[in-house]
Amino acid sequence: MYDYRYENKEQINFIIDMRSFYASIEIASLGLDTKTTPLVVVSKRENYGSGLVMSASPVAKEMFGLSNVSRARDLPKDPRLLIATPRMDYYIKQNMKINEIFNRYTSFDDIYSYSIDESLLDMTHSWNLFGDSPFDVALKIQKDIKDELFIDTKIGIAPTLTMAKIALDVDAKKHPNSIAVWKFDEIPQKLWPIGKLESVWSIGKNTALKLNSLGIFSVYDLAHTPPYELRKHFGQRGETLFALAYGVDRGVISQRVERKEHGLGNSQVLPKDYIKKEEIHLIISEITDHVIKRVHEQGKQVNLVSLGVGFALNSKKRGFSKRHKMPFHTSDKNKLNQELITLFDQSWDGSPVRYVSVGFGGLQDDEYEQTGLFDLESKPENKSKQEEIVEKLQDKFGFKAVFKASSKLEGGTALYRSSLVGGHNAKKD
Repeated sequence: MYDYRYENKEQINFIIDMRSFYASIEIASLGLDTKTTPLVVVSKRENYGSGLVMSASPVAKEMFGLSNVSRARDLPKDPRLLIATPRMDYYIKQNMKINEIFNRYTSFDDIYSYSIDESLLDMTHSWNLFGDSPFDVALKIQKDIKDELFIDTKIGIAPTLTMAKIALDVDAKKHPNSIAVWKFDEIPQKLWPIGKLESVWSIGKNTALKLNSLGIFSVYDLAHTPPYELRKHFGQRGETLFALAYGVDRGVISQRVERKEHGLGNSQVLPKDYIKKEEIHLIISEITDHVIKRVHEQGKQVNLVSLGVGFALNSKKRGFSKRHKMPFHTSDKNKLNQELITLFDQSWDGSPVRYVSVGFGGLQDDEYEQTGLFDLESKPENKSKQEEIVEKLQDKFGFKAVFKASSKLEGGTALYRSSLVGGHNAKKD
């Protein structure tokens, strides 16, 4: 058994999930009832063929057997089913309103957006200001979100974030109010009976299969496997898995350590197979523009460029990945773009391209520029005055206010992508 004497039993974490977030927002915007309206939000991006269902309302799932991974082509031809196009800008604004509701109950330092539709709240120091129990406070937060934004929520409550997340995922839906409260002494009754290991947060399919191969088929089995045995097969992760079986982690939202970004990059699945070298060069250049803007915003220079290229599905080869470390740091867009183009030209065999990724590494502050010892060229220029003006105009008025003429050429995708948020339509209306 796990010794809980050293765990903080007074810690109170809420994990709140906005149910069918995009679909619920669209239904609310139509003045309809989220509990009775079958609606799906469908992304119609060219590179996804007929499109993907991003969000389906509970009624749509129940009536038509839909899920958030259904294809648009598989949607039933039923006049009762409403279909909406995603409006990412609008969803982000609604998410900000939800965070403002959370801030009524706890400090912004104790709020963490795990995703646009799921948030973590540390309520340890504030819940008793708003109710007689954490459950009562959860009901109030639920009511505020429902009354003001017409969105239903599920909530997991527990002393640890891990336990709250599992309570949310596997237990909240079983309760009429969609709120699950777990405590350490309830772990044997609530967590250990779970037999489908991949349904437990942080245990993926491959990990579950490996656990199965060791004779571990339930959380109970995991909790009763010696930690040294797990460590032998999983390394340090084995100890984490053992603690998981007892609902233990010691993460605190306000003390979370943000991952230090050692590199910056971006990738794109192309809307068609690209076979013309000049069009692929254009794609590389457009993605470089996007990433180098982030380099400039962070006040950095780089000395490592990486290029990933994926070929079309019907190609015999999968693609290639290349890196090049330069003898100096720079944030000069033209120089970096040329390095990437050179990598491409040296590696491409003419196969049709369907995916491109660009990355920069070796970040350092751009307070100084180090050139190679035998570099006879003049010191590389960093961001030019022209680039600075263009970036400021784009920040203020949007990408389409000023852009390269090359983006209008056949094969360019920057203009189309500028209208997306998170890869999906960003329109407000």
